[in-house]
Amino acid sequence: KISPEKMTSAIQAALRDSDPARSMMNFAQLLKELTPENGAAAFKAVRETVTGSEAMRYMPMLAYSWGAIDGENALKALRDTGGREGMFSSAATLAGWASADPDAAKKWLTENSSAENASFLNRALVTGLARNDLEAATHYVMGLKDDERAQYVDVLLEQKFKDGMPGAAEWAKTLSDSKMQ
Repeated sequence: KISPEKMTSAIQAALRDSDPARSMMNFAQLLKELTPENGAAAFKAVRETVTGSEAMRYMPMLAYSWGAIDGENALKALRDTGGREGMFSSAATLAGWASADPDAAKKWLTENSSAENASFLNRALVTGLARNDLEAATHYVMGLKDDERAQYVDVLLEQKFKDGMPGAAEWAKTLSDSKMQ
């Protein structure tokens, strides 16, 4: 395990690498070492080391990975950043959490979403579910209100397309809601 202090310096070194491919590869390797104890340090290192488009390259990966191992604390830290960065990071975090612990992520969403962000965060939840268990994601979407289902079919199809277009088309025909076909 990497201590928070060592995680900070390792993340900073990876992000400062002048070779973008090597930087990304090293950053991805460090995400494998992420723990609930060093997640906040990794987040702080990213925020202090990169900005702009570079932050948008690294932050979603960190948010997803941190969400998968410590969803509630990661969401709290990322939402506290506020603004656009906080919103997009929260979505990636929730997707990561939903991929690892769907029930806890669903419970959190039910308790913490507002009318203005419910659709955005629900999309993140469906994304995380679909990446891990397409059948569970489909079941979840089919359980939503009639007028909400169709807005998430693209998330489900995105996962099915990974198996090829013909399979995705056949799968879509099996959906019982004609608005989703």
